Amino acid sequence: MFLGEFFVMAGGWIFISGYSHFLVMLISLEVMMLGLYTGMSMLMYMNNFDDILLIFLGFVVCESSIGLSLLVKFVRVFGSDYFSNFSSLWC
Repeated sequence: MFLGEFFVMAGGWIFISGYSHFLVMLISLEVMMLGLYTGMSMLMYMNNFDDILLIFLGFVVCESSIGLSLLVKFVRVFGSDYFSNFSSLWC
């Protein structure tokens, strides 16, 4: 249980700390989802709700594929994955 909480807190800290690469933000979101999965798996296996974990994994896979497709689109349009480039080009 503590491992899942550690992953969620570490991923949240990386996400909030303000790294400038979009890929780092995507990886931190995946670390948070991994922490949620480990925490949920402990609770769901005790209560025999294994099917909910498969639905959660489906949502995580969809979220990561959308994030990677956005990363590819941003790199093709802007030339890099820096957040500072995104904010200056939108204005």
